[in-house]
Amino acid sequence: MSIPSLVFASRCVIAVCASAVAASVVFPVSFAIAQTQQPSVRLVPAQTLTSYPEGSFLESIVIAPSGAMYISRHETGEVIERSPNGTLSTFATNPNGVIAGLALDQDGSLYAVGGQKEQPQATVYRIAATGAIEPVMTIPGAQFLNGMTLLQPGIFLATDSTAGLVWRIDVRDRTATTWLQDESLTPQTPESSFPGANGIKVFQGAAYISNSDRRHIVRVPIQPDGTAGQPEIFASNTVIDDFAFAEDGTLYIATHPTNTVVALCPNGTRQVIAEAEQGVVGSTAIALGIESDRHHLYVVGNGGVFAPPEGGLQPAKLVQLKINEGGCGVGGNP
Repeated sequence: MSIPSLVFASRCVIAVCASAVAASVVFPVSFAIAQTQQPSVRLVPAQTLTSYPEGSFLESIVIAPSGAMYISRHETGEVIERSPNGTLSTFATNPNGVIAGLALDQDGSLYAVGGQKEQPQATVYRIAATGAIEPVMTIPGAQFLNGMTLLQPGIFLATDSTAGLVWRIDVRDRTATTWLQDESLTPQTPESSFPGANGIKVFQGAAYISNSDRRHIVRVPIQPDGTAGQPEIFASNTVIDDFAFAEDGTLYIATHPTNTVVALCPNGTRQVIAEAEQGVVGSTAIALGIESDRHHLYVVGNGGVFAPPEGGLQPAKLVQLKINEGGCGVGGNP
């Protein structure tokens, strides 16, 4: 769900990342539908819920039906739990590996993708209710598992940022096959510092996949049998890490090195709803609150590990943004 990995961290030079950011900021987003060319800035109320020391890397975030929030901390292999009452604790720790994307099965079981430190292998983990982490399977041939989402009960889709493909992972029979391989998911070049396929979400019968290096989102229809349809570019020319959909189709984007959260609206407009001053420095992933909490958006980041903002590296934060229910009516009270 995010830019760094065991592979990326070893080859992303800060100066290279920063130059890529500077080049990307000037491009407007282009939707598959008509849209306003110049984004507006409409900042929403923000509150920092917690922070971690400089150099920490909050990677992925999911919210369970109970309201419990789970956040992966990339560099330590931790999964942090925030209870519905706001209490924070270390839910699970994977001392021998790295945790990247998180996803919930239909029954509420928590799964993750990542790697192992001593013998780097793409690994799928199940995280029990007790916090115990069980390696479910490794995927031979996978290079950099990143984003993860549920396709159907017991079956997940996971992006491979280096190989430029999406894996279909069946955690019941512990098998993995290629769901989609397409040039639109690859990095621009093998030497690219940014990953290719990154965040992934299923929304209204299609899988949406961000490509951070190519700066676009790909829409892939899901066929009745669960296979991938023909991919198409849904939005382009914007830095995209992870993202989340509101019910009305508003797409909230964590832009990572540009230190913003952007709302891409169904009517084609684009609004910057949070900037560095709101705490979203190095924004990596986003989740919408559930049930009565739908007017809140939760953003995690890394404080600028790969592209420090002016003034230098900051603590990694979990930030709550207040938005109007339903999507693009952002700003103020719902």
